[in-house]
Amino acid sequence: MRKLILFIFIWVAGLPDLWAQSPYLDSLFKAVDVVADTQKVKIYRELCYEFLNSDFDKAWEFANSALKLAEKINYPKGRAYAWDMMGSVYVH
Repeated sequence: MRKLILFIFIWVAGLPDLWAQSPYLDSLFKAVDVVADTQKVKIYRELCYEFLNSDFDKAWEFANSALKLAEKINYPKGRAYAWDMMGSVYVH
């Protein structure tokens, strides 16, 4: 019984690490500030898909940011990415 309680305590103590932001997400957030606009649209796409199953508001925000940027720089492929992302968020 003691081993079970110890196991549960260690497992619960380790849970906050599961909710921590991944290094991949950190690198995407940093890259948004330094890459060209067309690459930003692609990064917004990746960020949208990363948050698709966990935070719909953030996923929608990244899809919308991608659409606004793609329209601003007249990037048709980026607009297609953004509409695809918006559809994915809407369906989920």
